[in-house]
Amino acid sequence: MNELQQKSIRSRALIIMLFSGMIIFSNLLGALAFAVIGNGQDYMFSIAEYQKNPGLYLFRYYYDICFIFAITGILFFTGALFLRKLQPKGRIILTIVSIVLILEIWAISFLMQYALRDNGSSKLILTIAFNGLLWSAPLIYLIRYVNSEAVIAALKK
Repeated sequence: MNELQQKSIRSRALIIMLFSGMIIFSNLLGALAFAVIGNGQDYMFSIAEYQKNPGLYLFRYYYDICFIFAITGILFFTGALFLRKLQPKGRIILTIVSIVLILEIWAISFLMQYALRDNGSSKLILTIAFNGLLWSAPLIYLIRYVNSEAVIAALKK
């Protein structure tokens, strides 16, 4: 039973590593595409323009957002690597990084909802909220899984 549990942990860690690779790759390519297309110039707007369209903050800090998500992906990959080696610190790293990733996802979702609040597009706002829930659910499952008693017992050996 313990060997089967360890194989299960290793295979799930591999899936997490693939997911984190997707996070790293997509955010770095997104920043590169943003620069190549010509949107890489500084977005300096007046305070009145920011108040009229708060979504401009997303463009102003797009590189920072991509960099933060890429760092989160690297930490996620590191935690999965430790979990694949059946080291207990991988469980702790994955728990912390998953919580941070959930907060990042919801921060972006709230910024997008705030930017669209005056446009009268309630369906789009609900879609953004649903997207936040859709991406948060697997992370919550991951937190519950890595903190389950079976995984903790398998990591202690």
